[in-house]
Amino acid sequence: MLTTLKKLLAPVIFPLLLLGLVGCAKEKKKDEMSVQELTSNAKASLDTKRVDDAIGYLEELIGRFPDDAHIAEYKMQLADLYFKEAKYAAAQEVYERLNQFYPADAQAECSKYRSILSTFYQTLKADCDQTAT
Repeated sequence: MLTTLKKLLAPVIFPLLLLGLVGCAKEKKKDEMSVQELTSNAKASLDTKRVDDAIGYLEELIGRFPDDAHIAEYKMQLADLYFKEAKYAAAQEVYERLNQFYPADAQAECSKYRSILSTFYQTLKADCDQTAT
């Protein structure tokens, strides 16, 4: 009788245990990810239009791996995302750091131009009377 009970419950219990183990598996935290994982997650986030997630991955990547060979590229991507999200002060700061630390980079002129644009977009519109006096 015990063996027939085991045979009947085995197909039910085994999938439940398997689902329980899969459900307990946690996603890696950003501070536990490698450079490759952070870059692939940032790219996947951009592909699915989750810009805030991509910004988070790039910020983590830049903060934890400042000596990476492609750090200038990651900073440029981060600044571009800030710019597209209308976070002009943050974009300007990253663009200016890029210009300061990587003046010979291929994107140096572009980052300088976008730094100026970020400054321009931060200015408020003039609300003064434009009529002739």
